[in-house]
Order: sequence, then C-alpha cells, then structure tokens
Amino acid sequence: MIVKGVVGTKGELLPPKRIRDRLHLKSGSTVIYRVEVSRLIIEPVPDLMTAIKLPKFGKTTVDEFEKERQELAMEVSRR
Repeated sequence: MIVKGVVGTKGELLPPKRIRDRLHLKSGSTVIYRVEVSRLIIEPVPDLMTAIKLPKFGKTTVDEFEKERQELAMEVSRR
C-alpha cells in the first residue's frame, strides 16, 4: 500500500487513517522508527497480550545460547 501522508508543523508524522487502521494504530501506540538508506520504516510494537499470542520461533537452550554468545565475544575480541 502506498499512501501520501503529511508532516505536522512540529515535525509529527501523521499517517492517513487507512494506514493507522491497517496497522491497528491508536493514539498512544508505540512504534519503532528505522532508517534504511533513504527510507523511513515505521513498525508498530505489539502490546504484551498480542506479543504473547504471536507465533514463537527459535528454540534454543540456555547452554546453546551461552556457547553462541561466548563464540561471538571471542570473534569480536580478535578484530
């Protein structure tokens, strides 16, 4: 979906209602702003109850996580 929006007088980003409705954005919703090259990407942050219902991915044990963390720390320290 491509829709034109407006920047407010104080620099606020004002997404059109169609976008807010599609992303379930309400007043006070939390979003993440990310810049990639010359693009601004805005992603909604789900509330806790919504996040709990999202599909889970990545199954790992604490031992596997710790081993990976140590390997990455060693790799970074060698640079």
